[in-house]
Amino acid sequence: MLCHQLGALPHPADMLGLCISSVPAGQALNRNEWKGATKMQDSQKRNGANGKGAASALIYNLETLARVLRPVVTPERLLGWSLGIVYLWFGALKLANLSPVLELIRRSSPLLAKAPFYNLLALSELVLGAMLLAGVWKRWTAASAVMHLIGTFSVVFASPQTAFRPGFPILTMEGEFVVKNLVLIAAAGTLWLLAGQREAANSSVSLTRQAVLSEIPARREWTEELRGGTSMTGPQ
Repeated sequence: MLCHQLGALPHPADMLGLCISSVPAGQALNRNEWKGATKMQDSQKRNGANGKGAASALIYNLETLARVLRPVVTPERLLGWSLGIVYLWFGALKLANLSPVLELIRRSSPLLAKAPFYNLLALSELVLGAMLLAGVWKRWTAASAVMHLIGTFSVVFASPQTAFRPGFPILTMEGEFVVKNLVLIAAAGTLWLLAGQREAANSSVSLTRQAVLSEIPARREWTEELRGGTSMTGPQ
């Protein structure tokens, strides 16, 4: 009976000890109560061990997967792939006239919502998406993505009632759609910075290699002159 009353205590692992200590002096647990308390404690220990084991196995598997994918899935590639998928998806919907943002574009830039400019916008997004996935011209592609995403904020100034209702800073659904592009801008900007760092590192390595190669002929001439001088001044 006492064990059942203590079932809601915050430390169930100590339940057996609490059950035993709560028995009045001179009174002992009968066999059934003792077995029940012991089984409860053993079950809790097994569940805790199984939970820790499952968590450890999951962490180990994730770390193993990360080690295997590390040479392929770099942060730069991951950003490029994710942005590329977004651009391909959005561009395909625009090209098929299935995009729900047409009305949003019409409110911010009516001219861009008409053919052929709308189709050109869709094609540009498809091209950007393909280039981001392929990982070519990374700096140019990332810079183009940043400028394109900044352009989506034109609705905030051209039609503020579309982005805020009843007013700033309360966002509408369209406003939330636009503001979330801050994350995409940060991703594209990070991709641009990473590509710039890679280009700078490659350029530095190339210059160092050229400098070393340019010194090789001079070193050879100096070595030959040194050898010739040694043979001339040697013992007769």
